[in-house]
Amino acid sequence: AQEQMEKDPSRQRLPPGKLSALRTAAIQAMSNLLSANIDSGLMHSIGLGYQKDLQTRAAFIEVLTKILQQGTEFDTLAETVLADRHEQLVQLVTMIGDKGELPIAT
Repeated sequence: AQEQMEKDPSRQRLPPGKLSALRTAAIQAMSNLLSANIDSGLMHSIGLGYQKDLQTRAAFIEVLTKILQQGTEFDTLAETVLADRHEQLVQLVTMIGDKGELPIAT
């Protein structure tokens, strides 16, 4: 499917500057969505951290970094709720695979 998309003459490539801006906007949008509802959002997006495509995986790690940096916005929540969310995030990111490896890091 990927090869067919690349060979399609009707598809135009974005210039590098626009592609970079699109990537940045997509990462910021996903970060904002996950920050709004981290419990539900992570369950639906955690699979991106396990993609074989390294660029997708790197983008997901960037999203997680932004979420953690935005953690100060959660200061109004009870400390236990914030601690629970961070604990869930750590558990999701450090899940051990069937072969004893960290799937998100391989």
